[in-house]
Amino acid sequence: MKVRFLLIRLPFQRSMLLVAQEVEGQWIGAYPVLAPGEVFYDDQALQIVREIDAGRLPGGAQEMGVFEFPDLDAMQEAARAFAQDLKESFWGEETELDTTEPIQVDTVMLLTVGGSPEPLIHAVQHLPPDRSFVCFICSPESRVLVEGDEATDPSIPKAARLESSRYEVTIWKDPDDLTQCVASLFALQRRIRKRFPGARVVANYTGGTKTMSAALVIGAVLLGWELQLNVGVRQDLRQVLAGTDVPTRVAADDVLLHLQLQLVREVLDRFDYGAAAAIVRELLHTLSLGGTHRAQLLRLYQIVKGLADWDRCRYRQALTGFRMAGEQGSAWLPLLNRLAEQQMMSWEGVGDLLLNARRRAHQGRYEEAAVRLYRAMTLLAAVQLREAHGLEAGDPDLERVPASLRSLFALRRSETDRLPLDPIITYRLLEELGDPVGALFARRPAVRKALEACQQSCLLEGDRTLDASAYETLRSRLEGFVREAAQRIEVRLPTRQLPGAEVLEWVELAP
Repeated sequence: MKVRFLLIRLPFQRSMLLVAQEVEGQWIGAYPVLAPGEVFYDDQALQIVREIDAGRLPGGAQEMGVFEFPDLDAMQEAARAFAQDLKESFWGEETELDTTEPIQVDTVMLLTVGGSPEPLIHAVQHLPPDRSFVCFICSPESRVLVEGDEATDPSIPKAARLESSRYEVTIWKDPDDLTQCVASLFALQRRIRKRFPGARVVANYTGGTKTMSAALVIGAVLLGWELQLNVGVRQDLRQVLAGTDVPTRVAADDVLLHLQLQLVREVLDRFDYGAAAAIVRELLHTLSLGGTHRAQLLRLYQIVKGLADWDRCRYRQALTGFRMAGEQGSAWLPLLNRLAEQQMMSWEGVGDLLLNARRRAHQGRYEEAAVRLYRAMTLLAAVQLREAHGLEAGDPDLERVPASLRSLFALRRSETDRLPLDPIITYRLLEELGDPVGALFARRPAVRKALEACQQSCLLEGDRTLDASAYETLRSRLEGFVREAAQRIEVRLPTRQLPGAEVLEWVELAP
């Protein structure tokens, strides 16, 4: 078997996912390449695998090559070994020996260097001198402020009385290349973790070029470092009074929250409520947020969890989230209450399945969408049979079944206690009962063919897969029939799609 290996970095993490995809088949598997200290959730892999299976590569996906294996077991063994090798190469022991004399360090400070040296001197002076280590990040032009020359006296380390064993200098050759600057911080993180395991890392972005400062902020947020900025009394819009600046902690978690909310917005716009709930849950577990943001995030979690339950037709569980959604969510409660009370056996349930199918199709999951269309057609017939004729589709009173169908129903019942809900047979029963919905179905042979095509889906009785064009043909015929039938018997179906990213505005967290 030929297998393509893809490497995908997980959003806002160092961890990655190795995906193995069969080139000429349907098999696909995922193997986490987990960074130390990070947590991996199965739903992260599931979402990525679904995207790749639908032909959409996540941003930044790197193809590692196509390889041939004798069988699946050999491929899986190789993939696991490959993932382990990647993990060791990224985060394992460095091959170079560290000949530096060991020193006791509780805090490592990273300083971008450029501009006035005084704030950087003050930042260093606020560190405990015998338990700290400083990494000066310089451009080729600003390194002189640390290394010193005849025109720069004293240098920053000398002015701060920093011993030579307590600092190092890192040079960023192109301080305006944001991508390269951030990448350099990941390499620096590996060195810090090896030399000073367990040390607190502080990133002070007071000095340096704008790009250097931006890179340090991004790196700090991604790597979980503490952010720091020197703040002082301003004498005008451009300058701080000399000697008044003090290193001050910046709420990096608020920055990370803003970045992650962009990701939440993207998955909500795809109606991927489960992924949104997983992201928000992780934010609640990992971020140290103020009272207002934490309360907003808790409400958001309940809402997206409620949407995920609704999306899975778990209407009673969904009520909890929507009751916390405030004024905007209350508009959905009447419909949700009816769905929860009737457990789909209603016209509201039929309409909800149509909307559910649209959400799956929007995600490119056409087989799942077709299953929901099939269920909507099945439910329509069952609801009409119950409400118009007082019969249960799965257990009809044989004495009330027309004679032309009675033997068929009796034969099928002899094989099982309850009849399987075959929608085509239910529509035949409606037709024999003189029902307008049954009569409409009988006059629409294309609808019957579409229903039979759904039955052949790989998620139902057959092995058929669907592309966008084939699905749209099915949707047009089946959804069109449901809506025409509802008009014939003067029933209104819900037509409003479940909310997406607008729920962020409900809790005032729209990025």
